Amino acid sequence: MTPSPAWSFPTRDKFADYLQEYAAWAELPVRTETAVRRVSFDSPLRTARPDIALTV
Repeated sequence: MTPSPAWSFPTRDKFADYLQEYAAWAELPVRTETAVRRVSFDSPLRTARPDIALTV
């Protein structure tokens, strides 16, 4: 893969592909089609609170 020219930005689709690949590589628990109500910054880890009730 060749580097992009300076001051260029990836397309929406390329950025979405990158995020998918990164989430798979890092084994992140990604939830799609979930609205986020709040993001908490009070700890070293960022926490997103979904709009739906979670069942474990």
